[in-house]
Amino acid sequence: MNLRTEIIWAKKCDIPLNTSIRSHSHMHFDLFYILSGNPIFQVGQSIYSTSKGSCIIVPPKTTHMMMPIKGKEVSIYEVKFLVKDEYIYSNLINMPPLFEAHEGDYVRTVLSFIITNYCCHDTQNIINIDYFFSSLITFFFISKITLGPTDSHYIITDKYNSLTREIIVYLEANYLNDFSLENLARSVKRNSNYICAVFKKNTKYSIVDYLHLIRIRQAVIHLSYNDFNISETAYITGFAHINHFCRMFKRYIGVTPIKYRKAFPLAMSGHNNYDFSKEPIFTSKVLYLEEAVESLKNLGKIVNLILSGAD
Repeated sequence: MNLRTEIIWAKKCDIPLNTSIRSHSHMHFDLFYILSGNPIFQVGQSIYSTSKGSCIIVPPKTTHMMMPIKGKEVSIYEVKFLVKDEYIYSNLINMPPLFEAHEGDYVRTVLSFIITNYCCHDTQNIINIDYFFSSLITFFFISKITLGPTDSHYIITDKYNSLTREIIVYLEANYLNDFSLENLARSVKRNSNYICAVFKKNTKYSIVDYLHLIRIRQAVIHLSYNDFNISETAYITGFAHINHFCRMFKRYIGVTPIKYRKAFPLAMSGHNNYDFSKEPIFTSKVLYLEEAVESLKNLGKIVNLILSGAD
């Protein structure tokens, strides 16, 4: 089995007053999850005060100790483990030892399961524990990971430079608002003329073209699945005027919103073997921009075929 982690030892420990853990180190990770009390740990040269919900993870070969317990007894979960996955290991080894897990019962639930079941050597149980524990460790360091910039929800952007991708993400996040080129330019910290030129060069479409594409795409979803009338659909997809909405809908889909709404129930039922259900917009398939534009046009072609056959 290609496991990412290996549990060496796991146990719930109740530690009485005046008890301590002597300074030591070992070749595995050591995890302490505080169930009750306020133990104080020294990891390397640093001191960490803990409380219920705190978690201390000590890396291999790191000297650590727990100070004598004062005030009230301490209850902890302790797990000694190895990490075999390079990605998990490299992130965990560089993470600060103290993690505060007060936001819910997830950490406690996973550790409780592991402590109860880690001695069972059934193959499926070993795999389950590896999944659970790996996800828990990832939960500890995920907030520390520096992610790349957010990408488009609707189109593939690997052909575009970082500025164009940033503009696309901005438009997708703000399409419901009144559009201002100046606000966009301010957001991406560039001159408005410059961003227009770069976007057009990269995509062959204008910034406003892509904004309309997003809005019409969302309008198709609303007209398909919701009971909003045409005016309401225009408003909730960012259009201030219904006439402008209808013009843009006809431009991108090839039919009016009314014709589209009339045809949709027939298309989803496979009327005359024409079916919308496999179209990219309904399967959430991400396409290149040119393909996304063409896929919307294809909806209009299907509408015309369905309605011509229904007459």
